[in-house]
Amino acid sequence: MKQIIDPSSNTQITLYRIQKGVFVALFYCVLLVSGAFNLRAGSETIYRAYHSSNTNEGWHAPLPDLAKDYGGILDFSMAYKHGVFITTDHTLWGFGVNESGELGQDLSLDGECKDPFVMARDVISVAVGVSNESNPIGVTYYVTSDGRLWGLGMNRHCRILYNHPDDDSFTEPVVIDQDVVKVVTDGSTVYFLKRDGALWGVGIGYQGKLGYADYSQSNQTRKARIEDEVADVGVGGFHTVFLLKKDHSLWALGNAQFFDIGDVASGSTHIARRIADNVRKIVPGGMKQAGYITTDHVLWVMGHNEGGMFGLANMKKVYRRPVPFMDNVQDASFYIGCSYLIKTDGTLWLTGAQSLEWDYASNGEEFPDALRESFRPVQVALTALGLTSSCGATYIRHRGIATYRFLNQQTSAHFFTANKPEYAGILESSGSTYNYGFENLRDADAEWLWESIPFFVVGESDEGSQPVYRMYNKASGAHFYTMSVKERDNLLATRGDTYELEGVAFHVFGHHTEGTLPVYRFFAPKTQSHFFTISEDEKDWIVANVSANDLVLDGVAWYCWPW
Repeated sequence: MKQIIDPSSNTQITLYRIQKGVFVALFYCVLLVSGAFNLRAGSETIYRAYHSSNTNEGWHAPLPDLAKDYGGILDFSMAYKHGVFITTDHTLWGFGVNESGELGQDLSLDGECKDPFVMARDVISVAVGVSNESNPIGVTYYVTSDGRLWGLGMNRHCRILYNHPDDDSFTEPVVIDQDVVKVVTDGSTVYFLKRDGALWGVGIGYQGKLGYADYSQSNQTRKARIEDEVADVGVGGFHTVFLLKKDHSLWALGNAQFFDIGDVASGSTHIARRIADNVRKIVPGGMKQAGYITTDHVLWVMGHNEGGMFGLANMKKVYRRPVPFMDNVQDASFYIGCSYLIKTDGTLWLTGAQSLEWDYASNGEEFPDALRESFRPVQVALTALGLTSSCGATYIRHRGIATYRFLNQQTSAHFFTANKPEYAGILESSGSTYNYGFENLRDADAEWLWESIPFFVVGESDEGSQPVYRMYNKASGAHFYTMSVKERDNLLATRGDTYELEGVAFHVFGHHTEGTLPVYRFFAPKTQSHFFTISEDEKDWIVANVSANDLVLDGVAWYCWPW
């Protein structure tokens, strides 16, 4: 029997067994979401919710499901082939392809690491990007608590070391500057904010984004002090820089041809242009659009309304001036035909026809025809913590560790795991291509059918967490789950010839805590196994429509965070 590592306890447990056979499904279950916002520190997941239909899937960074107790996530950034995140202990973790040294010397060039590994300590800000060319080349920047700005990767456009050959690769971090508090990048240029409020940039000054008026020299590498009295900085998709000043005024410079910094007659500006006042957050992530959130939590948008991403009420094609989009917004992220919004109550919303289709596809679900022409904001979850968009994808930062639900297509028994390697093993054994997307997961001929992410479990170190034990039924090939030590011991004592204890499956709460919902347990008499759901509607539907010969409601099993 193969052994795996429990994601939260680092103890070995026995890998599932696979039953071969034909498809015999009880019913088709659709994931429904409900719950409340929770700000407690603990395990978190980064979940790729959307990617552009015209982007080569192979260029995306392999997305790790953070199925370990990393603790809370302070910041994260993704590029085409690699990504990074900072945990609450200020540790920098990296994953993906080390194409030109952007992940450091511990990983060989062109080597790939799907599981996050430690890159640096005492990190307070991070940014990754790719150069804007036909063969994008990755780069990683991070700021340590002593104010030093570090760079890794190829020195294209001298974006790491100024006045240094641009074809050199740095696999060891090099210091770029001192007294830095934040770093961002659009790939060809790096921008960093210093403690004195000065914003600097290094790279190419295309369309005036470094403050130079000589556009004929747009590809010349420069290092420039762009503006003073700056409190925050963000970059757009087409060489646009946004500055939030200490007086809460928002300014922008660079490319203006898509009106994402307002109506600029020349199509670009090397002089910072005042956009708005009373701004609390920059939302610069779109390719042809941008936005900002004011101090009263109103999201304002400008630029191209691609695919209805600004909603049905704003169906004008282009907005040359900022317009209000939604009230009570805490965070937002734009990409092609897609707007994701987190409201002040923690609910996650999206709008835009293309984004809706990809959101359903990424969850392995059919896209409802009723939504095909809908551009109104749609609520898709009630527990989201943060957003970022880059390289054709929107990434959602979510509380907890994702749990995966599979249906055995021979026995109709369900299998639940929060362990990413185990999840990958099921896909591989079923003949599916193992990747971090959700393609090929609904194959009717496969041994196992991936159904959904039913709920998010907790880390072992989360206060109040308790283990859920998993036992293998040697007769039916199914699994029995329980949080009760008494039930576990009784089953092993009375039916030890049938059941084998595999270990801890994952950790949960045994009582309600802020932001969690009850998870209901059903017993399947035919396979002596369990089915779990956090959805009240799904629970009620099963009780009303499924025979007690197939599923019997046991009651509340534990409490988890909903999706």
